[in-house]
Amino acid sequence: MPEFRRYILTNQCYFVTTRVLNGEPIFKSRELCLILIDNLKFYKDKMQFKIFGYVIMPDHFHGLIKPQGSVTISDIMRSIKSYSIKQIAEVCRRKRSLWQSRFYEHVPRSEQDILIVE
Repeated sequence: MPEFRRYILTNQCYFVTTRVLNGEPIFKSRELCLILIDNLKFYKDKMQFKIFGYVIMPDHFHGLIKPQGSVTISDIMRSIKSYSIKQIAEVCRRKRSLWQSRFYEHVPRSEQDILIVE
């Protein structure tokens, strides 16, 4: 697998997408959506980042997130994904695998860019 480099920009809002492994539609469950939302709120307070919006789809998550200080978008996504895996695994009585290993990000360059981003 080729090496993947993420460019970290300061004081930028990121549009992020992360997917459930194998496209499993686990977020059809309200209970599992609430776990993810609680994780977003917890880490938002703990890591002091801003969330401008998010959407939880059956097999993936989109968010507009702006890191603050020395916290990076990678730190934020790693924390949200790792803790939500533990909680969802307990509820579903499943092994730990949940998220694809990477996430995708895009830095919107204008208001119009935010409106058209997928």
